[in-house]
Amino acid sequence: MSYEDKLKNSETILEVILKSTADGILVLDHNLKIIHINNSFRQLWNIPNEILLEKDGLKLANYIKYQLSEPETFVPRILSIIDSLVEHRDEIYFKNGKVFEQNFTPLIIDNNLSRMVWSYRDITSRVVLQKELIRSQKLYRRLIEHLPDAIFVYKDNKIFLVNEAAAKLLRKSKVDILGKHGGTLAKIHPDNKPIDMESIKKLHQSETSIEFREQKLILSDGTEIDTETGGFSFKNDDQLFVTTIVRDITERKKIHQLEKSILEKTEQLKAALEYNSLKTQFFSTISHELKTPLNIIFGSVQLLEKLDTPIHLKKYLKIMKQNCYRLIRLINNLIDINRIEVGFYKLQLKNYDIVKIIEDITLSVVEYTNSKGIELIFDTDVEEKIIACDAEKLERVILNLLSNAIKFTEPGGEIQVNMYDKEDIIIISIKDTGSGIPNEMLDKIFETFRQVDSSLRRKAEGSGIGLSLAKSLIEMHNGKISVKSEYGKGSEFIIELPVKLIANEDAVITRSINDSNNKIETVNIEFSDIYS
Repeated sequence: MSYEDKLKNSETILEVILKSTADGILVLDHNLKIIHINNSFRQLWNIPNEILLEKDGLKLANYIKYQLSEPETFVPRILSIIDSLVEHRDEIYFKNGKVFEQNFTPLIIDNNLSRMVWSYRDITSRVVLQKELIRSQKLYRRLIEHLPDAIFVYKDNKIFLVNEAAAKLLRKSKVDILGKHGGTLAKIHPDNKPIDMESIKKLHQSETSIEFREQKLILSDGTEIDTETGGFSFKNDDQLFVTTIVRDITERKKIHQLEKSILEKTEQLKAALEYNSLKTQFFSTISHELKTPLNIIFGSVQLLEKLDTPIHLKKYLKIMKQNCYRLIRLINNLIDINRIEVGFYKLQLKNYDIVKIIEDITLSVVEYTNSKGIELIFDTDVEEKIIACDAEKLERVILNLLSNAIKFTEPGGEIQVNMYDKEDIIIISIKDTGSGIPNEMLDKIFETFRQVDSSLRRKAEGSGIGLSLAKSLIEMHNGKISVKSEYGKGSEFIIELPVKLIANEDAVITRSINDSNNKIETVNIEFSDIYS
């Protein structure tokens, strides 16, 4: 058969197909010239005659593309399908919501593309049904998602279908549950029995549903569980079926109680924070208000000391001055402890010889301890150790600890200040042979306003702030402070400071920042609560 005969035969077949099918069919040659087109195609696409008269398939494609939801991709996709020379099927979507099934079939003769057939079918209804089916499937999946809940299906008031979650809830096997009446497996708690029994009665009388509500059940072994129960009834072949869904909410109730407890604790914490804020503001205001009259009193006492004061009055000036020092110490401690609490207290770190600092401040009070009949000994296993610290704050800590040691050490006793170099840390030990600290107080003495029993203080007073402040200052150095004590045999306070240096610090300060006058003043303030 010649090529012409084959072509004529193919065209005849195509004409028959065009007339017999309800699908819209378009036949093009290899140059995209329109060879055949049926009425169904014209109607599906609403093509005007002037477009068809040009017999140009590409122009036709560019015309109809504007009906589609993605017009710009239509023509390139058509050309790509043609280039593939293989049968193709896909779906095209219109702006108005219609959906067409598009099929491409190439006609190859002698390995050459002779004709190409494009068929179109309106499948909008089918797509709508598919979407409805998908929606139904989603509803089915939602049902599957409920399967972890206990499901009971009743027929003739007896359970004939049950899932594993229900068996787990009732703590029985499914075999033991099937064929039983629900009331024999679990009872409704008396507190909500009237309402629940009314709902169950409605379900077993007619087609209806009940919303989920909380219900407490009592299992056959006496265990009480909190549940959330709902259900519905339906008829099938005049047979009434009742489905009950039970959710174990015991853990949820526990979580709810925990959340309630946390909320209460949060409110308590909020109230505590507000109280602390007010306390901080109060102490700060009081401290600053006290400083002005105190400075006037202290200045007056110092002025009177320089005058030719009678001997019998000097005793009272000394008492007044010591109490001024006590007030200064108290005010400074209050201000500083509050500044630390609100985060406004900063260290002035520099590279110091820590051995020199501790030695100087210890030796500065030797004369004072001698006057009390107490021997003060300083010893170190290293002659020099440079670390980054705030010398003024450390001197304050050491003086506070020495002051406490003096308070509780009787004349003839001994106080030892020892330093140990452990490479990464420096240990400072202040040990006395005083009265010691009761064991029950060891964990409390670093708390603010906490004091050792007043019966142990002898001729000394205190506010209970010093050790708390000392602990805060050491911790700001990233160090630790602890205490060892045996009641009646003395105490040992141990400070651990990390060995760190400030980078790019050219000079190393090898002496304390306080001059001798300032040091004496500092000692007087820190020792002001020790009476002669």
